[in-house]
Order: sequence, then C-alpha cells, then structure tokens
Amino acid sequence: MRALRPAFLAVLTSSAVLSALCASPSRAWDAPTHTALASLSLQGDPALGGLVFAESLDDFLASQGETVGQFVSELKLNPSTSFGFKIPGEASGASVRVLDVFSTYINEPDWGMDQGVCAAYAGYCGRDLAFMGAFQRGLPSQAFRHMYWPGGYVKTLNPSLPIPVHVRRPIGQAPDRSQLFFDWSVRAGRAGHPYWAARFLAWSMHYAQDVSQPFHAAQLPSPRLEGRRFGLPDVKRTVKKLTYYHLAFESYVDGLVASEPSLTTAIASAPALTGISAAAVTRAVAAKSLAQARRAADAALAFFPPLPDIDHTDPQTYLESASFQRALAARATDFAARGEFVSIASSCLAEGAGASRALVALYFQQVGSGIAVRRLPAAPARLPARLAAFAAALQR
Repeated sequence: MRALRPAFLAVLTSSAVLSALCASPSRAWDAPTHTALASLSLQGDPALGGLVFAESLDDFLASQGETVGQFVSELKLNPSTSFGFKIPGEASGASVRVLDVFSTYINEPDWGMDQGVCAAYAGYCGRDLAFMGAFQRGLPSQAFRHMYWPGGYVKTLNPSLPIPVHVRRPIGQAPDRSQLFFDWSVRAGRAGHPYWAARFLAWSMHYAQDVSQPFHAAQLPSPRLEGRRFGLPDVKRTVKKLTYYHLAFESYVDGLVASEPSLTTAIASAPALTGISAAAVTRAVAAKSLAQARRAADAALAFFPPLPDIDHTDPQTYLESASFQRALAARATDFAARGEFVSIASSCLAEGAGASRALVALYFQQVGSGIAVRRLPAAPARLPARLAAFAAALQR
C-alpha cells in the first residue's frame, strides 16, 4: 500500500470516516432492474424455456444429507434467513417456469441473507471489511458481499495515526459469493434437482450483476463527489453526496428499463461475456465498471439536481419527494446530460446481462444439459413486442 496524495482524499482522516463512506446503499440495482436483467437477457435461450417442479430447500438438502441449519452455517448466511416460495401459485411439486425462477429469485440475496453476518460469525470478517460497512447494522452490513473494488481501497494507517493510505489489494466478496452459489447450482443440477439449480444460479447472477453498477466497483467513483465546507473537505457532506448520487443512479435506472427502448435493447442483445468461472466473470465485470466509474459518477452529477440543503436533507426522502421530481423534470430538458446518463446506464446494464448469459453458458458446460424438465410451446420470435410487453408490466 502507499500513502495517498490527491487533495480530495484529505477528507479520509479516520477509520470511522472511511467506514462511513462505505455506509451508502448496499443494493447495486433495485429489484426491477435485477428482474429486467434476468428476464430480458435470458428469455431467448431455448434451454431455459420450460418448466421445473418447485422443491423446498429442506427437501433438496435432505437428499444431499444436510439440513437447512447446516447450509446456513456453512455458507455464513444470516441465521434468521428463510427460503420460502415467492412465485404466485408456487408450492412443493408445483410446476413453475424456469424464467420465473430467475426473474424472481435474482433478488433473493437482497432479502436479508447477507445482513449481520460479521456479528453472527465471530472471526469471520477481517478488520478492513469495516471500510465496506461490514460491521454496521441492517442493510449496510451486506455491502461487502455485493461490492468488489478491483482498484483497491483507502484506509487509515492505524487508529492512532490517521494517515490515509491506498491498499492496492482488491476488496469485496461479490466474486466469491457468485462462485459459491454457482457451485451449488451445478451440484443441484448434477443431482437431478433443476429447481434449485435455477434458484442457486439466480443468486450467483445477482452478485455478478451488482458489480456492473459503477458505485459498487469503486470506493469513491469521482473526486467531484467530495463534499466541502468553507473550501475544505467535509466528511458528512461527502457521505451525503455519495449516498445521494448512488441512490439516484440506481432508482432512475429502474424507470429507464421500463421506458427507454435503448436500454431494453442493450440488455436483450448483450453478448455473453467470457470467463472460466463465475468468479472470473464477476471480476471482469467489476474491472469494466471501475474503468467507467468516474464517467458514470460525473454523468450522475451533471444530470441529477443537486441535493438541497446538504446538511439537513435526507437523500432517500428527497428522492421520493415531489420536489425532486419537479427538479428532475426541469433538468431532463438538458438532452446532452440525459443522453450521457442513458449511454452509461446502457453500457452498465449490458455488462450485467452479458454476465448473466455467461453464467448460464458455464452451467451448461459443467452440467451438460439445460435446466428445464418440461418444454412449453414455442412462442413467436417477435422480440420488440416482447420487450414492449415487459416494459408495460414493469410500469404497472
């Protein structure tokens, strides 16, 4: 590691500050975006166009000589995690579409399984994971599993000597978690349990998709996200700006995947990425996100209205307000700024879609067959109409 010289890093003066910088949202994409990435990127794969029979996790694990408690402990999941059915009409033995399994359970890693694990498993988390919020409570505590910073991270030399230094070593567990659940998917597929093969593979995709969001691939994507007071770096304002633009980026993309044809087309037509493993695919996505992180952050800064009264305004509350919608509508007439944001969002989503396709291809290579056990009648290949229908469904 080396001491940092850029002026904007003078804001990082204590481990508490560094941890706070990483306490911003730990969801890279909200549920609608994850669902769109899974649905649109995989809908054309004939090996996924059929049905599987739903099976409880208890039954699957019993066939493997394990219990849910052992599974939760082995995988270091939140001890209170449950694994119920979420698709309408889903029950043990009921048939469900493979694509419905993907589009629903792609979001399951955000339902609490990764929260509070550092507190639950003594000695599991290294101290530097504090710089990703790992020892906090609630949603921020899952961030270290949903992020991966290939360019390293900033920390303090030690608590008594708060000199910021740059650790060149990557940090974050997203590639490892993607690989872990990919391996479980292959295990389930080879054992003749296609439902859990699909559900585990959806979890694996989640982490690979997460790092296609640039705010999940860099600790501070742009020096322009630094907050200042009286011309000097200010910790609280930096945290507020980072949180606000992170949330704004992903929440606006939620709407774009339902209304912007260029994004749905980018997802549906993205080629599969290459990689020898799920972890390698996820690391490659994070590297590409890091390469465009500054452009993405600067595009967000140019397009979204600034956070009013940065000292007293809660970012999430403002994003949900009518004031934000009015301010955003006024700025949306800046077609250059909006065009740049849409362009970078399209690129990010294409990477997430390409990663999803890559993981399916790797699964087929290792298992040797598709996931579905029963085919559905073939649908007409009219991609634009299907995209329009999907967009309309998201808007409802």
